[in-house]
Amino acid sequence: MDVVELLSFKPTPTPKRPNEDDLEDSDDESIKSSKIRRTIKTDKSKTNQNKTFPKEPALSDKEKEDILKFVENEITEGEVLDDTAVKKLVLNFEKKVLKNREMRIKFPDQPEKFLDSEVDLYEALQDLSAVATVPDQYPILVELKCISSVLELLSHDNTDISTKVVHLLQELTDVDILHESEEGAEELISALAEAECAALLLHNLARLDEQVPDERDAVHNTLGIIENITEFKPELCVDVAKQGFLQWILKRLKMKLPFDANKLYATEILSILLQNNPENRKLLGEIDGIDVLLQQLAFYKRHDPSGPEEQEAMENMFDSLCCALMEAANRDRFLRGEGLQLMNLMLREKKMSRNGSLKVLDHALAGVDGKDNCNKFVDILGLRTVGASGSGCWQSSQRTIWRRWTDCWSCTSKYAGNLGDAGSEEWRQQEQQHILQLVDKF
Repeated sequence: MDVVELLSFKPTPTPKRPNEDDLEDSDDESIKSSKIRRTIKTDKSKTNQNKTFPKEPALSDKEKEDILKFVENEITEGEVLDDTAVKKLVLNFEKKVLKNREMRIKFPDQPEKFLDSEVDLYEALQDLSAVATVPDQYPILVELKCISSVLELLSHDNTDISTKVVHLLQELTDVDILHESEEGAEELISALAEAECAALLLHNLARLDEQVPDERDAVHNTLGIIENITEFKPELCVDVAKQGFLQWILKRLKMKLPFDANKLYATEILSILLQNNPENRKLLGEIDGIDVLLQQLAFYKRHDPSGPEEQEAMENMFDSLCCALMEAANRDRFLRGEGLQLMNLMLREKKMSRNGSLKVLDHALAGVDGKDNCNKFVDILGLRTVGASGSGCWQSSQRTIWRRWTDCWSCTSKYAGNLGDAGSEEWRQQEQQHILQLVDKF
């Protein structure tokens, strides 16, 4: 390198290192700028909070109805089953039934072999429940013998399958759905009656354990099926009773189990079967139903029901007993079963059961057939109890007073009407004088 190049050479400038004062100045500036930004943001948020947004316009009732109709149409669109879709469901169901039957016959001692077929059968039953939404298609189920196949599964070895069948039948026989198509419902109920559905349901009930939740629900659904078919076709009450349901209900009432919804439902079905059905009333007396009802009601002699549901069950049993006493033969059974003594004690105890006991006495003492009961009622000093009940009721509300007064007077007048043909003249005069004294108390 010559002298000229040395003189013209200039080194590359290095960046100047900032001193501490410059760094502090820059930090102060950044802090100030961040503070300014925060204050700007808070001002904006305050202005947004103070700002009032315009309210959305309220929908009119007509617009709401249009929206609901639109939603309903959108939901149901594509879900309505036509004839072809129902036939496909039935065909798939029949295939699953046949497959499961073959696998069980082929591998009777190897559950793992037929487990998949039973899962498929359970799902087929679940799919078949969609037909409950279209009762117009019920005739197809009857025509293709699907109802018979479904009822056969009530005796399936797997209780999961039988309980699913009960659930399906309960959905198909729902009263609200049946009334949507009278023609389809008529064919379904007729098919169930011809196949003796009640007897098959009763056979399935015998093996269900109510300690298992699913099986307990199946019992409740079974009672629901009986209620549905008897409500839609009341003349089936006699067939249901003859096929053994009265015996099962009495057996269920005698079970020493805590009170539950199934016992309440059983009392409701009992009262339904006895209403307007003299044959069922006679049958109840023949199978010792009067004694069973008296035994169940005896608990409420000194105890009130624990809740409104148990109170309803108690009232149902009183109503059933009143219906049964409309038959002359049952009044004799009531007399021999010491029913009058029980009703008399209920009146003395002044529990919630005394209103029901007055109704029972009203039916037991009425007419010529109640003459023997009237004589026995006097022997146990029942008139004195009735009089005390009528005179002591003035501490209750006005409506209760009137109801109890009329019940007491009805029982006493029923008894007075039978005095003309019973006992000696002196005895009749004494009893009539006693009745006049009771009337004065009323």
